Amino acid sequence: MASPGRRELLVSKTWIQVAVLVFLVGFFILGLLAYRTYVAGPPVPDRVLDARGGVLYSGKDVSKGQQVFLHNVPRAMFIFLPLLAGLMMLMYWRPRHYYVEHLLLFVHNHAFVFLVAGMALLLGRLVPRLPGLNFLIFLYFAWYMYRSMRVVYQQGRLLTVSKLLLLASFYLLFASLLAAITSVYSAFTL
Repeated sequence: MASPGRRELLVSKTWIQVAVLVFLVGFFILGLLAYRTYVAGPPVPDRVLDARGGVLYSGKDVSKGQQVFLHNVPRAMFIFLPLLAGLMMLMYWRPRHYYVEHLLLFVHNHAFVFLVAGMALLLGRLVPRLPGLNFLIFLYFAWYMYRSMRVVYQQGRLLTVSKLLLLASFYLLFASLLAAITSVYSAFTL
């Protein structure tokens, strides 16, 4: 039963805990798979031949394609961040916040992520093996995002966590979609 002044939750606390646990385990597994993919790296052949023995593409073509893709990623970010800010506007419709406030929060958080990721890459070059560093950085990013949303929007812990999990889901969906679109665009601009 809810205490005076508070309304009762629509779902039980057990359902909320299970949902948060499934999200955390899912993102942890996704992170492990991404890390294994990053460490293993894809094999790049010297050349790929067609049925007649002609060269379809070479390893240099693959490298050029990767460079074109990385060149187009900042352009995709100019679509990605405003799209997420629009989603945040829908999530935080009361009390009313301006669109630019949501956009500024995303720009700030992404600048922070790029700064810390750059420092982690530099640290990784200086000290080759730091076990658990990537996991600690991921936890810090999640906490930083939670804290920034809590301070800016001034909502309760549970509501902030639920909106952060929803935002993370849409973030992955939009990032995957934009990565696919950027890949296709990059292939056509080679």
